[in-house]
Amino acid sequence: MAQALSRHKYKLLVFSLLLAASIISVLLARARIAYSNTNDYAVLIWNLGLAWIPFIFASIAYVVSWSRKLLYLVVPVCAFIWLVFFPNAPYILTDFQHLSTNVNNAPVWFDVLLLLWFAWTGLLLGVVSLHFMQEIVTSTFGRATGWVFTILVTILSSLGIFLGRFYRWNSWDIFGDPLPIVHDIYGWLRHPFSNLRVYGFTLLFTLLFLFVYLAFHAFGRVMQERQFQEADNQWTLDRTISRPLIPGGCGFKKRISMIPLDYHMHTTFSEDGADSMEAMCQRAIELGVPEIGFSEHWDVGPYEKNPRFFQPESWFTELNRLRDLLADQLIIRAGIEVAEPHLYPNETAEILTHNPFDYVFGSVHFVGRNFVFDEANFRAQSADDVYKSYLTELESMIKTADIDIVAHFDIPARTGKPIFGYDPARYETQIRSILGMIIKRNLALEVNAGGLRKASKNLMPDPLILKWYAGMGGERLTLGSDAHAADQVGLHLDTALEAFRAAGFSHLTQFMRRKGYQIPI
Repeated sequence: MAQALSRHKYKLLVFSLLLAASIISVLLARARIAYSNTNDYAVLIWNLGLAWIPFIFASIAYVVSWSRKLLYLVVPVCAFIWLVFFPNAPYILTDFQHLSTNVNNAPVWFDVLLLLWFAWTGLLLGVVSLHFMQEIVTSTFGRATGWVFTILVTILSSLGIFLGRFYRWNSWDIFGDPLPIVHDIYGWLRHPFSNLRVYGFTLLFTLLFLFVYLAFHAFGRVMQERQFQEADNQWTLDRTISRPLIPGGCGFKKRISMIPLDYHMHTTFSEDGADSMEAMCQRAIELGVPEIGFSEHWDVGPYEKNPRFFQPESWFTELNRLRDLLADQLIIRAGIEVAEPHLYPNETAEILTHNPFDYVFGSVHFVGRNFVFDEANFRAQSADDVYKSYLTELESMIKTADIDIVAHFDIPARTGKPIFGYDPARYETQIRSILGMIIKRNLALEVNAGGLRKASKNLMPDPLILKWYAGMGGERLTLGSDAHAADQVGLHLDTALEAFRAAGFSHLTQFMRRKGYQIPI
């Protein structure tokens, strides 16, 4: 429970602030009513309640959109209700006109502050709810479509505010009596020069709201730039000390192991992680591993058990805290493992564009509906069907996906080997073709030791594939334990290094800000 709250702490903070602002606004209105013995501003409480409706439905849509199965069923309904009620959020800005009529019942300064509280709260409810909806559209249809959607909604909202303020139409009239509204709008379109007030108000309010929205968006980007700057500072520090970390000299404590790095680790920020980031860092320090990388799962496919579980904001906060805390003991990289990135390019761009990762794993966990760890799928197919279909999907990913490292190259063998064996030589032509693509795209191949702690006892890729990769001129390799618990950090990487050297490799690839550097081992 605590971990879930930590992952969503900034969203919860926004909700708490909006709720607190609403409570303060209502209390001020009640105080004004009691002081003046009139109900002059009681309508503000009603208007603020209406402003919460689009926020609630946008929040529901945002949460539901994490599940592809519900995205196209529930989100359209929530989106329609949100759009109908959305004008009520910024509408409260127009309540400032009441200052000209209610000037004798309370001090003007109090009324100004009262209206500011209500207007600002309503405006923020609108900004946040629009952001949620834009995120849904962007992740589904792309960034450009997301901004077109935002601009169109703002225009329609401004028009809706005009209808509410000057023609006294309400949002629910769309459901009960929409024809008069359509008639009014048709008249404005038919006689534009006779209705310049409509166009003037709509244009000016659209510009005002877009300015506020873009200002918040820009501020968010400023905070992201700060995060990137912190990563730059870490990058500069790492470049100055990374060379001594190679065997032969070390700026940290005396090393216990000869493992130079472990780039594949999952914490409780991943759905299947068992231990905290700090616990895994402490284990790496105990082992004397000088450099590690956390690579949480970014899973968004329709068959995922819990898509979008990973929350980068709280993850980066914890990662940067540990970077500062352990700066003289451990280099900590920021990685991400994206499942089937070629099938979900918009969702992949969503996570990569806004976060300063050092490297990106590309992995295939599903081939169609078939999960690569589900024994039932393996027993229902032949070995050739399983391995060939997986390699075809892997090839598709490597062709186009925005990745740096190919994770656990032949991972179906982890489940399939105990069932019907695994001989990579049988698929040599297909495998060599994929290795050629990796080399051509200058990607790195992960040597993943996770299978060595399973019944299959297999290194990924198979040592024979490593030899093919070396013979074809492949050079870029990383190491990963695929740890999901602290006691798995660095596990069996000594065996991976033996296979690595046996294949003829003498350098590993170290990643910083998505750039690879060859380091000798």
